[in-house]
Order: sequence, then C-alpha cells, then structure tokens
Amino acid sequence: MIAAASGRQSNAGSGVDMTTISVKHDVQLWQMECGGCGVVFAIPLGMYEQAKRAGGWWHCPNGHCQGWEKGSDHTRIKELEAALAAEQQRKQQALSRENEQRARADALEKKAATAAKRAKAGVCPCCNRTFQQLARHMQVKHPEHGSSNAKVEL
Repeated sequence: MIAAASGRQSNAGSGVDMTTISVKHDVQLWQMECGGCGVVFAIPLGMYEQAKRAGGWWHCPNGHCQGWEKGSDHTRIKELEAALAAEQQRKQQALSRENEQRARADALEKKAATAAKRAKAGVCPCCNRTFQQLARHMQVKHPEHGSSNAKVEL
C-alpha cells in the first residue's frame, strides 16, 4: 500500500519547491531461530516459501547459513513423478516381454499339437508323405530319427 502526502514548501528566495512523500509497505515475515547461535530473527515469507519450494539459502544476523540445497516440496514432487514414470515403464516392458513369451509358447504348443495330429494320421514328419505303417517307414527310410519313438523337430 502506498500513501502519498504532498506538501509544498517554498524556500523564499531559493526558487526550489520541496515535496514530501510517505510510503507504507506491509511485509509478512517468517520467524525462526538460528540452529547455530539461537538468535531469533525473521525473513520475508515469500523468500522462505521460494527457498523451501525450489531450494535456497539465507543467513541469520550472525552469519550462519540456513536453507535448503534442493527445494523440499517442488523437487520432491518432481523426483517422485520421475520415479513413478520409470516404474510404469519397467512394468510396461515386463508385460510386453511376458506377452511375447506367452505368444511364443502358444505357437510352439500349436506346432507340437499339429505335428502329433499329423503323425497320428500317418504323415511322415520328415518327408510329408502319408503311410499306413508310419513306424515301419520311419525305421526303414529315416533311421537317423531312431525307432518308432522318433523325435519330431519343431
């Protein structure tokens, strides 16, 4: 708040007019006690809040430094938001890997079921020809696959 009172005074003979202005300014202060020397003092509330939010320092009347290296509110919120975003990204990557593995397992299971069904129908897994006696064919024509319990490559 600014209040101005104007009064003109004239110095006779000097030719100079003098004006008087008074200013009133209200300031909210944050009172504290120095941790180093115990003196009680105050700083402007806006300065205190800014230092708390974004980090900042001030000194007691005896020169002891006080304040925050990093802002306690704003910086902490930013750190927590960054940690949350990183955790959400890790979760998304884990879900993605799990879905890929599930899709691969499903594909292999389907391929194995198809091979078993074809073998049951008498289709040779090596040459894709149909035989009445598939076990005999495997022993004679594909001995590298072993006996009738031949392993089928998927």
